[in-house]
Amino acid sequence: MARLFPALFVTVLLSLISAPFVLSQADLQALARSAVAAAMSWSNILFWTESGYFEQGGETKALLHTWSLGVE
Repeated sequence: MARLFPALFVTVLLSLISAPFVLSQADLQALARSAVAAAMSWSNILFWTESGYFEQGGETKALLHTWSLGVE
């Protein structure tokens, strides 16, 4: 995880900085939950409990790709 954390940190930071310009309030709250889950390496569990990976709402989740870090 130590080699992956810098890239994860940059990705989450840039997502959080740019999100207020393009997301609604509800989506910002979901992004905040996703960011915390990604930082704690349990985003795979968060996304599994919210919905399936290929379901309709998947394209609006900015950090959905971080689920694989929870598996590693």
